[in-house]
Amino acid sequence: MTRILKPLFLLLVAVSFLASCDSKTTKPKDTVYYNLSGAVKTTLHSFDYSNLEARDESFSPESIKLTFNRDGMLEETVSSYIEQANTANKQTIMTSKFQYDDQGRLKTQYDRYDSDQPQVISFLYREEEFLPYASTMFDGHETQMTNLSHDTNGNMISAVSVSESLETKSQYSAKYNDINQLVERSFTYGDSYQSSITVTYNSDRTVKSETTITGDDKSVLTYEYLKTDSVDNWIERKVMSSNKDGYVIEKRTINYF
Repeated sequence: MTRILKPLFLLLVAVSFLASCDSKTTKPKDTVYYNLSGAVKTTLHSFDYSNLEARDESFSPESIKLTFNRDGMLEETVSSYIEQANTANKQTIMTSKFQYDDQGRLKTQYDRYDSDQPQVISFLYREEEFLPYASTMFDGHETQMTNLSHDTNGNMISAVSVSESLETKSQYSAKYNDINQLVERSFTYGDSYQSSITVTYNSDRTVKSETTITGDDKSVLTYEYLKTDSVDNWIERKVMSSNKDGYVIEKRTINYF
């Protein structure tokens, strides 16, 4: 997503239908979304593909770093990918940075893909409400407006983006369980792309499986947890795919405040 305000979008804000929320409703901590316990400062994920028979995706993650503030909200994500078709194994870096206002509300998000111009996302709020009702995005070429809806726990359950010409560009929807874990999400872009993910969990709240359907393709990732740290956050797990033989070992180094 990305954004800069223009008069057209102020008009769209006025006429958009948005789910109402109690002004005191707050967004769950990002550390809850990632199922992290304790005062986590950073997590660094690394991936070992040596036990996977075929590594044929266009991009595979080499590392992912998440940085949180003391309130448990994301400050930055940095993901490094390798393009498999590139024999030189050129890295692609995707970075997102998050800025908050003095009330702790997310105000601006900057997304950069490699060395491209960053997309700038600005979030819009009504008076003292803590949850944004919309956002605007600017990617250097076009501005998009996204109308946002949340459930009573502050989880975003709907996002509909439109272009400056009022054309619907994309639609996102999500469902959460009673402890604010994502259980289902779907994304549609235009008339040609549709994808959905269903997530199941173990009794200890760790992710058990993720089923992804994109068009006619279906894949299932299952997780086996191998090691945890002193506060029971996992630090090593095995990832298996229904479409491949073998497995990937994902390790996670966690630093605390």
